[in-house]
Amino acid sequence: MGNNQSSPNKFVRHKGISERIREIGLIAQDPILMIALVFSVMFLVIFIFYPIFRTVLRGFLSDQGNPDFTQFARYFDGTILDKITVILKNMGLILQETVKYGRTYRSVLGDTIKMGLMTATSERSSASSLPMRQFVAMCLGKN
Repeated sequence: MGNNQSSPNKFVRHKGISERIREIGLIAQDPILMIALVFSVMFLVIFIFYPIFRTVLRGFLSDQGNPDFTQFARYFDGTILDKITVILKNMGLILQETVKYGRTYRSVLGDTIKMGLMTATSERSSASSLPMRQFVAMCLGKN
C-alpha cells in the first residue's frame, strides 16, 4: 500500500520538472521573450553580480594581488580578538596598519545594522501599536 501512495507523488514531481523544461523550451521559441531574458541576465551580471564579486574579492586581496586581511583585521582592533590580528600579521596576511580604525569600523557596522533593522520594521511598526517615535528612540538607546 505504501508503494501505491508514493509512486503517484514521484510521477507528479517528475511531471512538474518535465513541464518546467518544456516551458523553458517555449521561451526559447519566442524571440522577443528570449532577447528580453538574455538582456535581463546580462544586466544582472554586469551591474549587480560583477561589482559585488569584485568588491568581495578586493576585500581579500591587496592592490598587488597578494592575500590581505587588513580590512577584516581592523574590525578586531582594540577588542579581545586583537590576538587574531597579531597572528595574521605574523603569517604575513596583514599588509597595512590596523591601529585606530577598529572603533570607527565597528560603529559604522553597528549603525548600518541599526538602519537596516529600522528600515525593515518601519512599515510594520507604523501599522502596529508601537509608535514609530518610541521605536526609533529604543533603537538609538534614548530611553
